[in-house]
Amino acid sequence: PPEVRCHELLAHLLSDPDPQVVRAAAIGAGRARQRHLLPQLLELAGDRLFRTEAGQALAAFGPEILPELQRALLDPGLSGTARRNLPRVLSFIGGQRAAEVLAVCLDQPDLALQYQALRALSRIRLRQPDVRFESERITPLVIQELRRYYVYRSALLGVAQDGRQPAGAFLRRALTEQLQRRLDAVFRLLSLLYPAKDILDAYYSISSGRRDLRANALEFLDSTLQNPVRQMLLPVVEDRGA
Repeated sequence: PPEVRCHELLAHLLSDPDPQVVRAAAIGAGRARQRHLLPQLLELAGDRLFRTEAGQALAAFGPEILPELQRALLDPGLSGTARRNLPRVLSFIGGQRAAEVLAVCLDQPDLALQYQALRALSRIRLRQPDVRFESERITPLVIQELRRYYVYRSALLGVAQDGRQPAGAFLRRALTEQLQRRLDAVFRLLSLLYPAKDILDAYYSISSGRRDLRANALEFLDSTLQNPVRQMLLPVVEDRGA
């Protein structure tokens, strides 16, 4: 029970030099749900050794700590690694309020945090289709990602393909990875507005390399999406099948 006095020891055990003790203390902190332990758990969420147990402990608190998690996500004093691990915690909590906290991260300058928040949001939508977002909030972000895609695509077309220059080969790989990341972000954003499973299935069909699946996905997107997103995205899908 929360009032058991031995819970006072958890604060000390969370700083124990033995990693196994810290992991066990994090699990105990999640079960005890002692709010004064939140700062320690948030710090542990940024440590590779303890982030799993710390994340599980934070999720165990449930929706009651959403305000604290939102402040932590936007806190420049908290390590970037810790903040990037918090979206997964919010995806475990789930629900409309957790999704709205995650949506705040979509405007943050930390692109890695943006991406982790977007992945968490798509997981919530898959499990809870009733979670909703305003098109006016998400559509501009989709267009922004598509514009980034076109910029990277133009840059990639300008890199020589002869393979004789290692720097050129490295640049092509980097740009190709960015194209994949931007397209992934586009479809995850779309999954916040349209049936998530259908949108993500279309994305996997496009990425599969199979012409029949890509054709089906193209037909689905053409009949589902609205302009200007449709006008910008369909050429990208067609180009990937060329």
